[in-house]
Amino acid sequence: MSVKNVYYKMLKQNIHNPDRILRLMQMGLNYEIFRVKHFSRDKYALKYLNEISLNIIKRTIERPESSVWVNLFVPCEVIHAFDLNPICIEYYASFLAGFQLQNIYLDKADNSGLSDTLCSYHKAFIGAVEGGIVPRPVFSTATSTICDANNSTFAYLSHKWDIPYFLLDIPHEKNEASVRYVYHQLLDMIKAIEEVKGQKFDIHKLKKIIHTENKTLDYIHRTLPLLSWKSYSKTMTQEMYMLNTAHVYMGTPESFHFYKNVYNEVKNSYERKKRRILWVHTMPFPFRPFRGLFGEKGQFEIITMELNHPDTIHLDEAEDPLMALSEKIIDNIYNGSYERKIEKILNLADILKVYGVIQFCHLGCRQNSGGMDLLREALKSKNIPFLPVDGDGLDMRKNQQGQLITRVEAFLEIIVNKEERMI
Repeated sequence: MSVKNVYYKMLKQNIHNPDRILRLMQMGLNYEIFRVKHFSRDKYALKYLNEISLNIIKRTIERPESSVWVNLFVPCEVIHAFDLNPICIEYYASFLAGFQLQNIYLDKADNSGLSDTLCSYHKAFIGAVEGGIVPRPVFSTATSTICDANNSTFAYLSHKWDIPYFLLDIPHEKNEASVRYVYHQLLDMIKAIEEVKGQKFDIHKLKKIIHTENKTLDYIHRTLPLLSWKSYSKTMTQEMYMLNTAHVYMGTPESFHFYKNVYNEVKNSYERKKRRILWVHTMPFPFRPFRGLFGEKGQFEIITMELNHPDTIHLDEAEDPLMALSEKIIDNIYNGSYERKIEKILNLADILKVYGVIQFCHLGCRQNSGGMDLLREALKSKNIPFLPVDGDGLDMRKNQQGQLITRVEAFLEIIVNKEERMI
C-alpha cells in the first residue's frame, strides 16, 4: 500500500475523532506545501497558485478566529480590509474530495434529513461542520447571486452554531436605486463586522485593496488575447484553484502577484499547438480520467474556465470604493438574465478562438441546465461546437464516469474531423 493510501486510510479510521482528523489534514497540507515549493515542475506562477490555495485551507484550520465563511461572489474586499481570511464553503468542500472524505460527510448530511437535491458542495460542507472538522469562524456572509441554496445553508449553520451571519440581497436590475440598496447593505455588513471584531473599518485600507484589484484586472485583461495563440497549460485542479484569485482573494497582494507572473509567463511562452476548449462552470472531481484528454500528451487543452474571468474592467478609485463594489456586485453576469452569461461566453470564445465549448451542468446548479438550450443556439449561430454534460461536481457516485469520458472523447473527435474536412 502506498504512503498516500495509508494516509487516506488513517483519515477514515479517525472519522469519529475530529481533532485527530484536523491534525492529519494539517500534516497533509504541510507536506503538500513543502512538495510544491521544492519539487514541483510547474511554472512559477502556478506553483505560487498552489501554495496560495493550500494555505487558505491551512489558515482556516489553524486560525479560525480570523476566518469568515463566504460564497464565491461575496465582495471579499471588505473582509480583507478587516484583515480577515475568507473561505469559500464550496472550496472547502472541494478539498474534502482531495482528502477522499467527501462521501463520508455527504452521507452525514443526507442522514440528517437534508434534501437530496441540495447542492453536493453545500451538503458536504454542512456534513463537515457537523462532523467537527470545520473550525468555527468569526463571521459568515453570503450573497443571493446565482445560488438559491446560499441563504439556506448559511442561515442554517450560522443559527445552529451561533455564528453572526449577514446576507447581501442583490437586485437583478442595475439602476441608481438598486446600487444604493446594495451600498447601504454593505454599510450594514461593515457595522456588523465592526461589532464582532471590535475594530473600526478603515476606508483607506479598502481603497488600497481596490487599487491593487485594478492593477490585477489590468494584467488579467492583457493576458486574455495572448492566450489565443500562446501556450500556457494548467491542470484542472489549478483551474479550480483560480476561483480564489479571481474572486475571493481579488485585490490582495497574492492575487496581484499571481496574475502579474501569469502575464509575464504567457507573454514569453511559445506558440500554441493544441486545440483550445472553453469550459463552462465547475469541473467534476476527480480530474484524473481527463488527464489523457487534456494533459501534456493530449491534442486538446482547457484554455480557461469562464468562471475564472472577472467581468469588471476597472473599479472607480476616485469616489467611494463601497459604491464601486456595489456596482461590481450587480454587474456580475451570473446575476440577472441568462443572456448576460451567454454574451460573456461568446465573447471569451471569440477572443480565445476556441475550437469548442464544454458545459458541465452540475446537478445542484439548476441555472446551468435551464439555460443550456439558449447557450446551444447561441454557439450554433457562431458555428462553435458545444457539448453539455450532466453530472455532480463532487458526488461521483451520481456520475456515470465512463459515459462522461466517452461523451467528451466523441465530442473532441468531432472537432478533429471537422477541422480535417475544412483543410
